[in-house]
Amino acid sequence: MSTAHRLLQNTFEIQTRESHQSAYRFLTDTRDKIKGSQDPLIAPIRNAFIPFYDAYHDAMIKWLVEKGNYKGFTLGFVKSMKQLKVKLPYWESKVRNVFLEDSPDEVEIFPKKRTPFLSGNYEQRVNAIGVLSKKLESLVPSHPQLTEVYADTRDFYTLCLEARDKQQQSEGRLSGLSDARESQRIVTMNAYLGLVYCGLGQLHYNNLNALKAFMDLSLLYKKAKKKE
Repeated sequence: MSTAHRLLQNTFEIQTRESHQSAYRFLTDTRDKIKGSQDPLIAPIRNAFIPFYDAYHDAMIKWLVEKGNYKGFTLGFVKSMKQLKVKLPYWESKVRNVFLEDSPDEVEIFPKKRTPFLSGNYEQRVNAIGVLSKKLESLVPSHPQLTEVYADTRDFYTLCLEARDKQQQSEGRLSGLSDARESQRIVTMNAYLGLVYCGLGQLHYNNLNALKAFMDLSLLYKKAKKKE
């Protein structure tokens, strides 16, 4: 890449591509410094840039809130699925009080024993609960003793399905907010270059070191968690 070409790039955007932590920290530092300045010549720069900063701040907050929601929904779903270790012995005992283990009827209900419930991806395991519930429902009219265990599988299936739906819906929202946050980072960094850096550069074109009073360039290079 030629030196001339590099001069046309936005180093602020490039240096923060891998870390929103670095971007937000750097932008907030400058925002605070230009807000605290009493120089009337800084006011137009501040007023032009703050809306871009606020938009990025808002995108960050929305992402963080949804990230917390997703973590909570994921924990709730995983806890629900862990109950299978308690539920399965109960369901098996209720079924085997009616049909002996390994009898044709019992094998129809648990054709692969516990394997479908405890292995495979989460969708497969939740579906196994749904299949079991439907099978028991069909047997209740001729075997009313199975009413209780059918109701328990039905309610537990609904619980797991709703927990999984909440988690996946939150995952979709989080992905959308992540894209929005990244788009706003780019826009805000471009505004930073054009409005703040160039604006301050016009005021101090004969002494660019004066810009250090408004921007901590070291924050662009401090290590932070990637993609956070």
